[in-house]
Amino acid sequence: MSHLFDDDFVRGSLEVHLPEACVLLGRLDMAERASAEDLGRSPRSLGMYTVLPEAFYWDILRPALNPAETSLDLLGRCKDFLDELTESRRYGVLQALRIRVWEHLTRPEREILAWSGPDAVAPPS
Repeated sequence: MSHLFDDDFVRGSLEVHLPEACVLLGRLDMAERASAEDLGRSPRSLGMYTVLPEAFYWDILRPALNPAETSLDLLGRCKDFLDELTESRRYGVLQALRIRVWEHLTRPEREILAWSGPDAVAPPS
């Protein structure tokens, strides 16, 4: 059950810090509904392992890190989003951050964001 709660937490945080992600999330929701209909199943809510790369990393963060497109405001909001997820200390969220965002950033990109990445947290017992 906490996994679903983590998914909602990530999506809600993204919508608050980066409202431009709402359009991307809407497209992903529509694609999930269409896929579910084609497969004859009920649509599933988007999980954080989809939201982080598809609605954040590739379409918002990656372009923001491009020197030709850099916006300090956007980078600041990306960092605020990453900080909120990191400071939550939620094991599942930190694992998703590590796999879907941190591992794709180069050292200079991490320095631009001034983000030290997700801390190691023991899995819940």
